[in-house]
Amino acid sequence: MIPALWEDAFLPLRGFWLRDAVDVAVAPVDVALEGSGLVLSAVKPAQQGSPLVLRCYNATGRPAAGAWRFGDGVKSAHRVRADERESTALVLEGRGKVVRFTAQPHELVTILVT
Repeated sequence: MIPALWEDAFLPLRGFWLRDAVDVAVAPVDVALEGSGLVLSAVKPAQQGSPLVLRCYNATGRPAAGAWRFGDGVKSAHRVRADERESTALVLEGRGKVVRFTAQPHELVTILVT
């Protein structure tokens, strides 16, 4: 129960200047993590280029099947190390709206999406 509440409370923050805001409306982020035992760790810009980094970890002692779901389809997805190197292409499903993966016990999973 605690990991689910943690994810609800600590979603990615977005900063903006109020003095520059004409119409203050934060763009919706439509990304969801699915998978029993998986915990959201980070959603951030990549160190290089324009991809988005999606990171989670398996909080269980058994392999966990997971998926990232996107409101708008993505063009590509690659599984990388935590330092965002050594990429392996992942299959996109549903016109780029679903990326599936498997996380080993207590494994950190980092995926770059464009």
